[in-house]
Amino acid sequence: MDKIISLMITAVMTVTSCSFKGENPLDGKRIAFIGDSISYGTNWQGGYGKLIGEQYNMNVTNVSKGGATLADNVHWSENSDGYRPYITDMLDNLDGDYEYIIAEGGLNDFWGHSELGEITDGFSGDFDENTMTGGMEKMFFEIKNDFPNAKVGFVITHDPFTYDAEGNFESYYERIKEVCDKWDVSYLDLYAKNNSDTGVNVRDDDMRKLYFGTESKPDGDGTHPNELGYQAIYVEPMIPWLKSL
Repeated sequence: MDKIISLMITAVMTVTSCSFKGENPLDGKRIAFIGDSISYGTNWQGGYGKLIGEQYNMNVTNVSKGGATLADNVHWSENSDGYRPYITDMLDNLDGDYEYIIAEGGLNDFWGHSELGEITDGFSGDFDENTMTGGMEKMFFEIKNDFPNAKVGFVITHDPFTYDAEGNFESYYERIKEVCDKWDVSYLDLYAKNNSDTGVNVRDDDMRKLYFGTESKPDGDGTHPNELGYQAIYVEPMIPWLKSL
């Protein structure tokens, strides 16, 4: 119990002291978020986008959708005729110019058994969107062509303990980095950073309760943060990263 109280005090201090001091280079900038339920903000409505907008006075557009995949035409389940939202399609919901476009995804591709696919040799736009690799390349192709002035970034999500549910996520994780490197897109690797050195370890029961627990689900699910979780796991490392783009 003392450990939980100590963690809560530290987290609250982080939230209340995170407002930008001095000149704010993000002030008034337009930023768009595309991705799945982690980007959308399941468990805490608005997710990291809402916190970033409020704390750093950014103009936020978040068109992320729960269950979304980087690959197109991925069924919700083996017995379902319906398809998961396709992250690249979310770009159609953006209008005007954005200083930043930040994408996120890949977890549902792993869970939904999306075919990994192969990285293409060029940048022509001829991609196999039914694979995670092709869908991700198509996404970057459209962003760079339709929003040439935007700074583009990709968030590799933290390591939910539910990654262990089935299969090996590492091949998806490595491919995401390879595609980002090919398209010269900066990525924030929160998967690799999720260890004891960061102070946020979702495999620790107390950490998971603190950063993912809700009134209806006190133990949390390790995947969808609460407000404190979004602040500690996402916003804190995202701000210096955004400033560096």
